[in-house]
Amino acid sequence: VEDHLEPDATDAEASRKLLATARTLLPVSYMLSGVLGPYFPVALTRMGIDLFWQPIVAAIWLTARIPTMLVFERWHGWHGKAWPLALGAVALGLGFVGCILSPLISNPSIAITTLTISLALFGAAMGTIYTAAIYYAMEVGKGEIDSGAIHETLIGVGYALGPALGIAASLAVRLKLIPDQAFTWALIGATVLACVGLATLISALTKPPKAP
Repeated sequence: VEDHLEPDATDAEASRKLLATARTLLPVSYMLSGVLGPYFPVALTRMGIDLFWQPIVAAIWLTARIPTMLVFERWHGWHGKAWPLALGAVALGLGFVGCILSPLISNPSIAITTLTISLALFGAAMGTIYTAAIYYAMEVGKGEIDSGAIHETLIGVGYALGPALGIAASLAVRLKLIPDQAFTWALIGATVLACVGLATLISALTKPPKAP
């Protein structure tokens, strides 16, 4: 890890701010992936995608994440820059919404194309946010164990909340609180609210340490 840390390449205060941003986006990104996981089997079946191809299609975002992480690991020009996280946040949102709304598109070709692009965007965003979060955690935290522990804890929080949102939306339909047709929009609405709440909470709880 030490070989990749460049303390002189970035301003310390900027790195702390970028760490705070990355730690806010990290659990949000994993929460969104936790929402998509249970949603995909129903969505892909609704789109008419053969059962054989469903795992392959769903794995597009996982595949897109790998080259993104490799690029950021090899190329260090992004260190200390705000644009990777900003781009990652935008791609994350667009990718997520595209994945959720794709099954609602009536034209099968357009629907599958939209889903494929959305999955690739989502995966690239996940890779960007993860890489930035672990880099700044190690840089600002000087590679201490606590830095890695916080990183993994935030991922766990996101993983736990994601499926809970899907369950909440499903229960709302089952209890007839909302009609079946409103499930997708209810899921998006609940996710947006959860993202705002989680981001606000994490931002308040994980303020980076002051420079000595």
